Amino acid sequence: MGGVHEDGFASDSWTPAFADWPKLGIADPAWTMDTPLRSDYERRAALVEIDALAALMLGLTADHLALMYTAQFPVLRKYEYNIYFDNNGRTIRQG
Repeated sequence: MGGVHEDGFASDSWTPAFADWPKLGIADPAWTMDTPLRSDYERRAALVEIDALAALMLGLTADHLALMYTAQFPVLRKYEYNIYFDNNGRTIRQG
């Protein structure tokens, strides 16, 4: 049975909004203790990537995605605007 790993994964990077964070890190075919996204910031960045990829697959623009998010999830949006991260990637909630 073939795996899902591709050598090109080693050069993957975050979207520009998360460009200051270290490389995506999923470069080895074997799962190790370094593979998981451990900080809140890394997991948040991964969720943004997944949302963007799903939108592209559905043929949505960034504006469409933002409009859908604003119209369908106003409470979640409110919480998202009050999330900050410390230098270690941990969540700091304000407000």
